[in-house]
Amino acid sequence: MTLFIGIDPGLSGALAFRSGEEMDVLAMPTLTITKSKGTRRVLDLTALANIVDDKTKNAERVSVFIERVSAMPKQGVASMFAFGEGYGAIKGIVAANFLPMALVTPVTWKAKLKVSSNKDDARYRASQLMPRFAHFWSRRSDDGLAEAALIAFYGQNFGGVQ
Repeated sequence: MTLFIGIDPGLSGALAFRSGEEMDVLAMPTLTITKSKGTRRVLDLTALANIVDDKTKNAERVSVFIERVSAMPKQGVASMFAFGEGYGAIKGIVAANFLPMALVTPVTWKAKLKVSSNKDDARYRASQLMPRFAHFWSRRSDDGLAEAALIAFYGQNFGGVQ
């Protein structure tokens, strides 16, 4: 059976692991580091690599679907650089595990699954499509978990159609 992984990149993103009718959803692992001007959150790349390795080591087949991101208006240069650095690291971890990956735009997967750009709508639609797993995204701040689950659902159901 194929394990479908949906990844919503970013510090508030998540990873969803879907096989058949089973699913596990995890928040993107992060660390808080101390800088001269305070603290900031960064991706915990070691934890992420361990999660991907652990979840995929016994899978017969794996297909990874990562949300294709791009620069957004009105975001600062430093924050966009950090976001892009994390996005590249996620792709690198997937590639280092020799896992096939597809980059899917938000427009593509959201249109196919009938999800608006509203973050609450992602939680609502994920609950409609996967009611058994609604506890993963019960809080308003869990939109990244819902989006990762929807990306994995998209991959499982429409992965070959882009």
